[in-house]
Amino acid sequence: MWRLLTLLVCIALTIALVSGYLFLTEKINSGKAELAAGKQQLAQGEQLLAKGKIRLANGEQELSHAKDTYHVMKNALFAAAVMPVTGSILMMTSDKIAKNKISEGSQLVAAGQKKVKSGEKQLEEGKVALKQGEEKLILANKIRIACATAAIFFAFISILMAIGWVRKIQKSKS
Repeated sequence: MWRLLTLLVCIALTIALVSGYLFLTEKINSGKAELAAGKQQLAQGEQLLAKGKIRLANGEQELSHAKDTYHVMKNALFAAAVMPVTGSILMMTSDKIAKNKISEGSQLVAAGQKKVKSGEKQLEEGKVALKQGEEKLILANKIRIACATAAIFFAFISILMAIGWVRKIQKSKS
């Protein structure tokens, strides 16, 4: 009776281990596909970040140029203030418009800097997640190999026990 019970447990373990092996194989294959998609997404993110940095640098340069132009224009308008009424109206109007444009440009540059920093953070998080995914796949593959090895071992033990049990039954009948 104990031999039969041990044989059934070995067979059940073999079936469970083969099922685990098949389950892990399916998960590993889907994980590899997700990992490939993640790498592609990471590459796209790096390209977008590089474009964003270039755009930010251009915006900062444009803002700097606008500020320099504003200061030159302000000095020139003070010189034009010799004409009392027209010079002061022209100076006040130009000064307000220029200050508004420079303020808008500063806000746009600040927003661009925030976006670039956010993009860098997301990119770094993506790299960490990708690395963790690769490590999980390696671990899952090792577990899958262990399941296959154990399944082969328990199948071999089950076969040996079944042969021994059948021989014992044949000897007892003869």
